[in-house]
Amino acid sequence: MKSRYEGVQNYIMHADESCFFLSLLSVAEEERKRRFGAPEEIDFLDAVRACMDKGWLKNDFTVMNDCKILSWLTGADVTKEVVQDAGIVRGNQYTIEKWVCGNGTHFRRRGFDVYSNSRTVREGYRMCYYKYTFKE
Repeated sequence: MKSRYEGVQNYIMHADESCFFLSLLSVAEEERKRRFGAPEEIDFLDAVRACMDKGWLKNDFTVMNDCKILSWLTGADVTKEVVQDAGIVRGNQYTIEKWVCGNGTHFRRRGFDVYSNSRTVREGYRMCYYKYTFKE
């Protein structure tokens, strides 16, 4: 029987690019909790493999289609706006911040960071917000 962990190290060795994908997973888990009421954790390994197989995620964790990933993980239609000021979001809306410092880019949630001490956030600036709205 083939282990589901076979080859996983090949994926996680490129984790520098994973901040956007991890932020998307956290949005999807929050939306699943909102929709279904109970904690709806997503299996990270299954999500990585499926998104890579579908072409929505590259080997280095570069996200190719964020809305398709969110829609697939939640079962809901989702739209995205790129805004300078996210303002107050409704219950079916979530934001991810895009930060830039030199040639580096980092993505994080408004309330927390998937990389707790990001130099890009510390020394850079917030370029914009990605604002996702899930259809009710």
